[in-house]
Amino acid sequence: MENEGSECLTDAVTSFKYVNPTWEKVRVIIVEKGFGDVSLL
Repeated sequence: MENEGSECLTDAVTSFKYVNPTWEKVRVIIVEKGFGDVSLL
């Protein structure tokens, strides 16, 4: 990813959902300590 902006994160999540059809079963998302704005997820 280029940055942690909302547009870039939206693209990343959309791509993740596309290649992982069972994404709705995800229960935990782990991010690094320095991640900017967790509310964007």
